[in-house]
Amino acid sequence: MPQLDESPRRLTIHARRALVANVLRHDVAIDIDDGRIAAVRSFGEDEHPRRVHSLVSPGLIDLQCNGLGVHAVIGGSIDSLQRCLAEAGTTSFLPTITTCQPTVRRRAYDTVMAAAGNASDGRARILGVHLEGPFLGRRPGAHDMHLIAKAVDEVDNVFDACGEGLRMMTLAAESPVAGAVMEKLSARNIVASIGHSAPSREEYARLVAAGATCCTHIFNAMSGVEHRGFGLAGAVLDDPAMYAGLIGDLVHVDAETIRLVFRCKGPGRIFLVSDSVATTSGVEAEGLEVTDAARLPDGTLAGAVVPLAEQVRCIVQRAGVSLIDALVAATSTPAEVIGAGEIGALEVGRFADITCFDEHLRVESTYVVGVPVVRGS
Repeated sequence: MPQLDESPRRLTIHARRALVANVLRHDVAIDIDDGRIAAVRSFGEDEHPRRVHSLVSPGLIDLQCNGLGVHAVIGGSIDSLQRCLAEAGTTSFLPTITTCQPTVRRRAYDTVMAAAGNASDGRARILGVHLEGPFLGRRPGAHDMHLIAKAVDEVDNVFDACGEGLRMMTLAAESPVAGAVMEKLSARNIVASIGHSAPSREEYARLVAAGATCCTHIFNAMSGVEHRGFGLAGAVLDDPAMYAGLIGDLVHVDAETIRLVFRCKGPGRIFLVSDSVATTSGVEAEGLEVTDAARLPDGTLAGAVVPLAEQVRCIVQRAGVSLIDALVAATSTPAEVIGAGEIGALEVGRFADITCFDEHLRVESTYVVGVPVVRGS
C-alpha cells in the first residue's frame, strides 16, 4: 500500500499495538489528514514504515492539573505548561484553579482562557477550566479553609468572573450554598464533581439528584468507606452511575485500593487525573515539601508530582491494573465525563491526538491535532 505524504498535516503512524475501540489491536496504521484521523487500518509486509511504535493510544486527557515541573496554572506560564504536558504525553487538559483569593482566581481564569484562544502546534489543548473550590466542605485537604466560600452572594461573584470557559467544578455536598451552585452548573451544562466533602447520606443524595455526576480524586479529601455509617467514597463505589476521579501515583491511593476501585467501577466509570502541581527541585514556591508527592509542612498531601502518563505506567506495572483499563481511564472515559466527543478515541473523524509509548510504557512521542510535538522545545 502506498504511504501517505509525510507532511505536518498528512502522515501515518504505525504501531505494533494500538488501543482501538477499547481493544488492543496489532499492527495498526493510523492515517492522519489535516489534523484528523482519516483511517485506522492494519498494515502488513507490503508496507515498510520508517518507524513502528510499540504502543499507541488516544491522546491522554487530564481533567485535573494544577501544574507540572516549574509550570503552574496559578501565577505561572500557561504556554510553558501546555508544552510541558504535551511532551509528557498529555494532549488535552482542564487547567485547575484551586481555592484562592477572588482576584487571584479571576487573573488565573483570564490567563487560561487567553491561552485557550491562542492555540498553536506543539502544546496540549485547553478544554476549559476546572474550578476546585471555593465551595468546599468538611475535608478541605490542602485548600485554605479561610478562603472556602459559604455565602450566597459569593456564588454569583464566582460565576460572573469564571463563566463561559468553566467546564467542571468540584464542590462539597454539605456546602450551605450547594443548591445555588448546582442551579448555576446545571443551567450552563457544567460538570459537577463532589469533592473535599464528608456529607451525610441525605446531602449526597440531594446533590446527585441535582445533577452531580462524579467525585474528585476518590479517597482523598473525603469521607471513606464506613462500615457503620455513610462515607462518600463508599457511596461512589456503590453507585454504578457515578464517575470517580482517581490519582494514580500510588502515593495518594495505594495499590490494593486502586485495584478495588477498578473492580467496583470498571474503567468506563474511572477517569485518571494527575492532580499534579508545580514544583522546583525539591521545594515549591509556596512552601510545599516535595518528595514522592507535594505536601504541606504538616504532612497534608497537596498534589502529585508526575504527569498522567507516568501514573498510567504506575498502575499497570505496580498495581496490576490491565493496560487496556488504565488507558481507557486516561482517554475515552475523561472525554465522556466532559462530553468531549472529538477526542478520546482512535476513530475516523476525530482529532488526531495520539500518545506513543515504548515497550516500557514510557512516552516517546506525542501528536496534538496531527502535529508531532517537538520534545525539548
